[in-house]
Amino acid sequence: MTAIPNNEPAMKDREFRWFAELVRSHSGISFGPDTRFLLERRVARRMRELSIESVSAYQYELRSESRRDGELAALIDEITTNETYFFRERSQLRALVAEILPEALVARRERGGGAVSVWSAGCSSGEEPYCIVILAREAGFDPERDLRVYASDISRRMMKRARAGSYREASFRETEPALRAKYFEEKDGVWTISDAVKKCVDFIHLNL
Repeated sequence: MTAIPNNEPAMKDREFRWFAELVRSHSGISFGPDTRFLLERRVARRMRELSIESVSAYQYELRSESRRDGELAALIDEITTNETYFFRERSQLRALVAEILPEALVARRERGGGAVSVWSAGCSSGEEPYCIVILAREAGFDPERDLRVYASDISRRMMKRARAGSYREASFRETEPALRAKYFEEKDGVWTISDAVKKCVDFIHLNL
């Protein structure tokens, strides 16, 4: 068996190939030699959560017919979870609302259509799609009439957090205080998005 130290995980080459293929076949995410350490680190983190001390024992867990699906979903969650925050890509978001959305609305209305659909793929915990709605409202659009935002992520854990719409201070490092006060309510250090914004986003669990 291959022991997993507390700090740095260690996998044999064949174990790395096994995990890399497992993740690729179920999520489409590929790990090669240059990103091996990332996969090892996320696997080791999941093993510590389960108090599993060897790679082979964790492989057995993932091969178990009764536990495989649930644990595989948990591992994919661990691998795909990335840090994000509100207005992380501010220039792109503003371009979407100031340039792309107005042109798309004109084109839709000329064809007798309604709202413009916007898809936030890989939305993680929901900051990006909520930002789109906030900026659209600030620009004078009516999100309920003018656009519908769809947001998806492979992580069920992130989808649950996104639907809840509750965030801590770290998510607001690039957010103006006035916008946070306008669109969020604070209680015990947790800021929750307003229902007026939340109802404009449809969250979908989806593996691209």
